[in-house]
Amino acid sequence: MVGAPEEPVFTLDDLLALPDDGRRHELLWGTLVMTPAPSALHADLVDGLSAVLRDGCPSHLRVRANSGIVVPGRPVTNAPAPDLYVSGRDAAADPYVEAGDVRLVVEVSLSTERRDLTLKAEAYAAGGIEWFWVVRADRSIEVLHLGAEGYEQVLVARPGVLTSLPGPYPVALDPHVLAADTVTGTAPPGVP
Repeated sequence: MVGAPEEPVFTLDDLLALPDDGRRHELLWGTLVMTPAPSALHADLVDGLSAVLRDGCPSHLRVRANSGIVVPGRPVTNAPAPDLYVSGRDAAADPYVEAGDVRLVVEVSLSTERRDLTLKAEAYAAGGIEWFWVVRADRSIEVLHLGAEGYEQVLVARPGVLTSLPGPYPVALDPHVLAADTVTGTAPPGVP
């Protein structure tokens, strides 16, 4: 495990006891992590992918943004907060959904790629979450599937290429169209 402490310093109870201060908090291997407000590009990518995922989502599943996941343990030392996840529609999610109910997690990794692909990937794998998508700054999407040794790359969807992404349900998209141009405020070419 990368960087996991020998003895957890914080648990889920500590995370839940934090005041609602408008900041995003996560629990990763017994460490509390606070993430700053996302950039406009990050928010646009989350919004764009959320719309695509919701558009094709079967009725028995649900897409959620900016909510936490509890990875079982004694005590619970992992409660990551992915940018998006897909779970069973009837999964209890108050305050967080259980990892066993989650089918896909998505991280938009503009500045958090190292943590997303190490500590968070390990937490998701420990929870048995089958699919993990990572959206990079160039808008490519790496699709990872949980195997015997952890997450394994299935494919990388590149901007400018319509790609069918495997996961809990098929999603076809060109990653180029996920976000408006945050500099000019206009949609990318070909997007209304």
